[in-house]
Amino acid sequence: MKFSSKELRYTAGEYLLSVAQNTISHLPLMINRLMMDILFYISYPIVRLAPAFKQTVLKNLKTAFGEELTQKEISEIARRSMKNIYRMPGDFLYYCFPRHHGRLNRDITISGIEHLQSAIEKGKGVIGLGAHMTGFLLLTTRLAQGDIPFVVLTKNQRNRAV
Repeated sequence: MKFSSKELRYTAGEYLLSVAQNTISHLPLMINRLMMDILFYISYPIVRLAPAFKQTVLKNLKTAFGEELTQKEISEIARRSMKNIYRMPGDFLYYCFPRHHGRLNRDITISGIEHLQSAIEKGKGVIGLGAHMTGFLLLTTRLAQGDIPFVVLTKNQRNRAV
């Protein structure tokens, strides 16, 4: 039986995701975050040198804040944002595990949820927009645990595991 390199990558990715999920879901959240933070501190000096980081992250922050912030302040926001992005996989896999749903509901609060519930009670819908990283994933995980029906629109993924 012959496998293409894409199939091999996807299969390896599925296996690694399964191992990560089973490992992360059984460790305390503090340990998960510590592991993600260590990975961040090891790799961030390299990541921040990448042209894509400079052209996308720093450029977008500069566009958003203009002259309000110094380059040092913009760089600090970028660093903290990247740290959150590194934490996201661990947080997501941790909170998705059924044993942690109570903690999910306690830790991930949704401000303004009453407006969404009011619209649903009136038979209306709400369109919510969000970014594709960190908070958005935890928000959808939190909504999935509640009695609030919702749909997430995404493009078709190439990887069947996603």
